[in-house]
Amino acid sequence: MHDWQTAEDHAQRAWHDYERRRWARALKSFGRALAEHPTRADWWLGRGFVLEALERYAESVDAFERAAALQPDNADAWLTLGAARLRVGAGLAAIDALKHAQSIDPNHHASYCYRVAAYARLGDLEQAELMFYLGQQTDADCPHCFDHIAHALANQGQLRRAVACWQRVRQLDPAHPRVGINLGRCCAFLQGYGRAQHFYEQHLAHHPEDTGTALELTALLLERGRLDEAERRLDALRIVRSDDAASTHLRGDLALKRQDPHTAACYYRLAVQLDPDRPGVRLGLALAARECGDRDACAAHLSDELDTAGQDARQVLQIARLLIEQRRGTDAIALLTPAIQGDDLFTGSDTLLSQAHHIRVSRHDRSIDTTTRSPMPGNPSDTAEKMPSAGAS
Repeated sequence: MHDWQTAEDHAQRAWHDYERRRWARALKSFGRALAEHPTRADWWLGRGFVLEALERYAESVDAFERAAALQPDNADAWLTLGAARLRVGAGLAAIDALKHAQSIDPNHHASYCYRVAAYARLGDLEQAELMFYLGQQTDADCPHCFDHIAHALANQGQLRRAVACWQRVRQLDPAHPRVGINLGRCCAFLQGYGRAQHFYEQHLAHHPEDTGTALELTALLLERGRLDEAERRLDALRIVRSDDAASTHLRGDLALKRQDPHTAACYYRLAVQLDPDRPGVRLGLALAARECGDRDACAAHLSDELDTAGQDARQVLQIARLLIEQRRGTDAIALLTPAIQGDDLFTGSDTLLSQAHHIRVSRHDRSIDTTTRSPMPGNPSDTAEKMPSAGAS
């Protein structure tokens, strides 16, 4: 009896500390409680929640598995396990747990909602849509379901449908995490730059500390030719990101847009020093050398860029055009063919894909823009999907 009371005391202290976000103390108390009575499923759940709060996700899965094993008929325990497995990228295992939860409680909406996300992660749009429509029967206005299916659609390049779903998310939950960013990236990729700017600005109005998104907006302003606005954004970012490769890269793009290749080259060289593996910077150096009339330097920087991975679709098109201008059509074709035939680089943008095909079949295309357009947001399917916490649906 004394041992049991001691274990209960430890568990009560653990929940008390958990509610006050004292994670280390809560974890220690749950450990002591479970050391005396390891068959309490609710304590294993508590330990899992604390580990999640500490971002020790793999360990949280272990704790939730213990809880589900101890309560095989508890749908919530299996839902929590499914969400945790999904968070660590174990999509198939997550689906197994979520199916088990549904077998216990067929009307629990979260079992469908999480499976939309799981199938989206696995790239199975057909099953993701099936789970979405089944989930609609239990909760037609779940913003998480619309968010998950939007990611699944974006992954398959169906960006206009994804935009419609994310707009529905905004209607249902204006504060839903990153929905404005996802809308902005989709619209930018579809070359709807005005709408993209609107969504970015709305997001930043509520999250001014999000400097990464502020950089994406700055790149978008450069794309639109809003050079003074872009410069003001960069000046504001200098306070918090003064020694940053991305913002330095954009400084180079701004200088190049203003037909000042010497200043642009200085910024690009600094960006290379800050991040030697950053894609697009050596392309900028090549363009700056081209504007200065230095063909040898242009060719050398372009070759260096080809040795760097990770370029976005617009950068790939610019590299290809510059290769053709240098009479390196074979290299341009070698660059574009895998991107057109096998990669998803141009997925979702018929305009960019059409440009890629045009460049590949025409070795005489000499047109080239003097900007690296970096770091423009890539395909929105690259957006990291934010999972709702267990039971959020």
